[in-house]
Amino acid sequence: MAACFCRHNYDPLCNIFKTDSDVIVHGYIKKLGGPFTSAWQTRYGKLYPSRLELYPESLSGKPELVFMDQIEDVCADLQTVKGENAIVVKLRDGFKEPRISLTNSDEISLKEWHTSLRTAHKVSSELLQRMGRKAIKIYGVNHDPMLSEADRPASVSKYMNRASSVDSTV
Repeated sequence: MAACFCRHNYDPLCNIFKTDSDVIVHGYIKKLGGPFTSAWQTRYGKLYPSRLELYPESLSGKPELVFMDQIEDVCADLQTVKGENAIVVKLRDGFKEPRISLTNSDEISLKEWHTSLRTAHKVSSELLQRMGRKAIKIYGVNHDPMLSEADRPASVSKYMNRASSVDSTV
């Protein structure tokens, strides 16, 4: 069934189409940020299976995107940050922020965000691991489809030339 992007499905206030069916949880949440990361800033957050979108409070402008593969860990328990219970999301190396702290004055909403974010990250990580194992089975270690057979390392060529019966479980 195709999504209908008619005028009546568009919410101009949020600049979104109401057909966001894969949104896990959404709503206002506070993110620690600003100058010297010292103030809680209200954001409108949307959690999808593959990413977290944090919109400015005004809902105008582009959202800050955090993809699940950029997240190293979501702390198992809520942490105290600046006197508030907060969700601490540790990012992988190479990002301007090593972590993101999120909070909400409503404890039930905060726990829902925490559980949903941990679950989305876990499911996404497991999916990526399975894909990686399957790719190694299919292509071998360090496979680069752009290399010719002559340029391919011998160890990879060995895996690429396996009998099809070996790969029957792929």
